[in-house]
Amino acid sequence: MLDTFIKYLSYEKRYSENTVQAYHRDIRQFLEYGSDSYDVKDIKAFTQSHIRSWIVFMVQKGLSPRSVNRKISAIKSYFSFLKKNGHLNANPATNARMLKTEKRLPQYLQEDEMCNLLDRLVFEENFKGCRDKLLLETLYLTGMRREELISLKDADVDYSRKVLRIFGKGKKERLVPVSDQFLAELQNYTRMRNQFFDSDVFESIFVNKNGNKMGPKNVYNIVHEYLSLVSKLEKRSPHILRHSFATHLSNHGAELNAIKELLGHASLNTTQIYTHNTIEQLKKVYEKSHPKA
Repeated sequence: MLDTFIKYLSYEKRYSENTVQAYHRDIRQFLEYGSDSYDVKDIKAFTQSHIRSWIVFMVQKGLSPRSVNRKISAIKSYFSFLKKNGHLNANPATNARMLKTEKRLPQYLQEDEMCNLLDRLVFEENFKGCRDKLLLETLYLTGMRREELISLKDADVDYSRKVLRIFGKGKKERLVPVSDQFLAELQNYTRMRNQFFDSDVFESIFVNKNGNKMGPKNVYNIVHEYLSLVSKLEKRSPHILRHSFATHLSNHGAELNAIKELLGHASLNTTQIYTHNTIEQLKKVYEKSHPKA
């Protein structure tokens, strides 16, 4: 039944590969805990008590509240799926309560750090240097996720309308505008890529040293390498550029709904975190500038 659920997440819910793997791993861990600790082999034998015991076990192991909540969410979805498809009469995870978590403001690069990265940093004058710079620009100028960048194809660029067609979570499509300068740099990169590999057919825009579609780790390593040159942030991942994109838009007065659409968020609640960054920025300005602050 777990395999059926995983296929449901992949092909019907269209979750990303990373998300599906996380669900699979979390559910298997829960099932193994039930088997090892209570000798529960049948999914129908799980109760609320087993789930509460599992949550306590994870907390005692030192897992963060966010990690525990992710695992609770996974088994809730699994049991809900089983009940909906007639395998269970009731969902034992219905009343499982999420742990309280501290609200964390997303980390982001300051605007001068972005200028250092994209305008002042010297990139190698070869295919790799051209690709790396464009990759960084694409993440920051569009706010797209790493998985969206990896899947971006040549056909997803509309040069006449000056937009990129991005397929987000659940294969939901959105259009993000780009500048003439970005499109010129993209055209230059694709020409260089095609000449470098002597081909004009590629699975995606950004390719690795072999001309194949880039992997998540490949993209992470590139971003981490260059962000390390301009920032002392603890996290230097592709998602930092997405946070920077949204925060800088918010700081310059962009409407929250517009940022929501550009990011591909399903709910405005998810986007509201960036207003907190703006407020923090205003507090700093106030403290520095007001004589009575």
